[in-house]
Amino acid sequence: MPLLSEFNGIKVYAYWDDHLPPHIHAEYASFMALVDIQNCVILKGMLPANKAKMILGWCELHKEELMAVWNDLKDKKMPKKIKPL
Repeated sequence: MPLLSEFNGIKVYAYWDDHLPPHIHAEYASFMALVDIQNCVILKGMLPANKAKMILGWCELHKEELMAVWNDLKDKKMPKKIKPL
């Protein structure tokens, strides 16, 4: 599970050959959430409100890069890191 980015205590991961819809995994302390890349919403899990706002804003800013990462992982290519907040 490659680490894509890390900021404000949030770690952002993506799994190799993961299920649809395209999403990332965000972790903060003991909290975890799946974030839909295309709609920038939390699909499952939860984060503290301020951290959720950060990850959703970051997702919106990096939507194209995140979709490229999703496609790279589907093609078994190592994804590039994405700039943190």
